[in-house]
Amino acid sequence: MKNLNLILAVMMALVMQVATAQTQLWGTCMNGGSRDSGTIFMTDGNGNNFHSIYSFNKTTGSIPLGTLCLAPNGKLYGVTRNGGCDDSCVVYSYNPVTGIFNNFHDLFCDDIHGWKANSGMMLAADGNLYGLCSGGGVNDKGVIYKVDPSTDTYTDIYDFDTANVGPQGTLIQLSDGKLYGYTNGNGTQNFGTLFSFDISTSVFTRLHSLYYLTGDWPNYGGLLMATDNKLYGVTSGGGANLRGVIFSYDLSTDTYNDIHDFDSIGGYNPNCIMIQATDGKLYGVTSSGGASIYFGVIFSYDISTHNYTVLHNFDGTFGSYPARSLMQASNGKLYGMTNRGGTNNIGVFYSFDISSNTYSVVMNLDSAIGANPDCDIIETPWITGIPSIPTPSPLTISPNPASQTLNITYNSIAQLIITDMMGNKIYSQPITTINNSIDVSKWSKGVYFVQLRSERENLVKKLVID
Repeated sequence: MKNLNLILAVMMALVMQVATAQTQLWGTCMNGGSRDSGTIFMTDGNGNNFHSIYSFNKTTGSIPLGTLCLAPNGKLYGVTRNGGCDDSCVVYSYNPVTGIFNNFHDLFCDDIHGWKANSGMMLAADGNLYGLCSGGGVNDKGVIYKVDPSTDTYTDIYDFDTANVGPQGTLIQLSDGKLYGYTNGNGTQNFGTLFSFDISTSVFTRLHSLYYLTGDWPNYGGLLMATDNKLYGVTSGGGANLRGVIFSYDLSTDTYNDIHDFDSIGGYNPNCIMIQATDGKLYGVTSSGGASIYFGVIFSYDISTHNYTVLHNFDGTFGSYPARSLMQASNGKLYGMTNRGGTNNIGVFYSFDISSNTYSVVMNLDSAIGANPDCDIIETPWITGIPSIPTPSPLTISPNPASQTLNITYNSIAQLIITDMMGNKIYSQPITTINNSIDVSKWSKGVYFVQLRSERENLVKKLVID
């Protein structure tokens, strides 16, 4: 419990830092990039300056999917569907500062300890990362695995059996220190189970067996603990319309409830972890259904009034088949990806403003930066030392490094903000002329970030004072 309280305090501090300092958004694309094997991409905290930072290859791992996880060592961790040994799935780390990629475990060639990882990992209170494989293990029914980021060591810590088949999605850890998740099979019925796993005692507990009348076959999502102290999740099958359900589960009373049945008009086949946004409502996406029948929807669910609302119908032109989950960034907007649709029909990166119910395509994907994403978006505090974000607009800062006077040239009206490596604002003023000079002779030596915000773009460049 002491360690859990410590990690919760650290996480709260990170949340506060995210809310007050510059942040970055990260994700992956399954295809595209310089080797057409997928990419890791990043943007600034508002979703602007979208660009690829790493291209995967078949030798060390390709077709990344699921969520990235930022570990305490500053590295990003994830899984791929292909590549590596026998062109199958790998577990990898990526150092965004050094650009070093390490596929430290080939799952398929060690399938006795698990393979077929369809989602990413989560950071637990003990500092380790935990994830699920839907296949492999001693019973070939999947495993729970642990990654120690201090050594990049993979360990199979629990093997599923015929009573609990095919764990899916992403785990969560609750205040009791246990991990919670679900499978999409449970022996002869094969409808799925909700489970917990105590990492301190290695005790696995089946909490609830799913049934097709009230929801079955949960897919690549996960569970959410909402403010009413109930777990919420979605299934891709079962329910009144056999199109999946939203369910709640009360741990204190062992009570499961089917609270919404998906249908073709309101959206169906969800593959998401629902999130609870700052307005208290749950938000998620379906990959099918809606006004266009096939392309999916963004929805909300009010746990106080039990109202389900379709907020946006995907139409193909501006994205289709939304992939995985939404996330709410520190600017209050929701961000997500579609697997297809958009200008090039290979997906879009989009935002949704819950205060105005406004959907916006932030980026139409292309083969160079990445295609067909099947990922969650994560937000991190500003990771320093990453190569400067490429900017097509004519922003120049010189000299760089600077010691006396800094000259900034920009061709439009904008707000200039300069921060240090910790996100502290050092300098701020509107720019109304093309050429601007700043006296930096009394500034401390080190690395700074020059940011220009205008109505049409948000540009960032690295500055060194020597």
